[in-house]
Amino acid sequence: MTPYFDEKPKPNASDRRYLPRWEVKNRVMFHCLDPADLYREAFTRDMSCAGACLESNKEVITNQKVHLKVFLSEDQAFEVDGYVCWSKREKARYSTGVHFTNMTPENQELLLSFAFALDKKKLVEHWFRGWDST
Repeated sequence: MTPYFDEKPKPNASDRRYLPRWEVKNRVMFHCLDPADLYREAFTRDMSCAGACLESNKEVITNQKVHLKVFLSEDQAFEVDGYVCWSKREKARYSTGVHFTNMTPENQELLLSFAFALDKKKLVEHWFRGWDST
């Protein structure tokens, strides 16, 4: 599975985040923790070290605690817990915003390495936006 990267229009001030989001389509296996649920498959629409937007064919209830296994490639994945911030139906699918609650430094480094490999220039520009090079 090869991730893709799309350019978005420049965000307005209220949408700027310290941790950038990457437009990626990565496979995710997840299940709700309370009440316990079977694993479901979803795909990321975008992702950052703080959370992800998932697309799936079933609704996930807001404030639900979830456990995710995010595949960065066929042989590389990380596991993280989170909670559902929002969920909405979009045509025949559901979009769900998940905030990660226990991102370990190792998983954060893995994800940042993944993002750096996708588009080094965009990641560096995001972090150093507004810095004078003089």
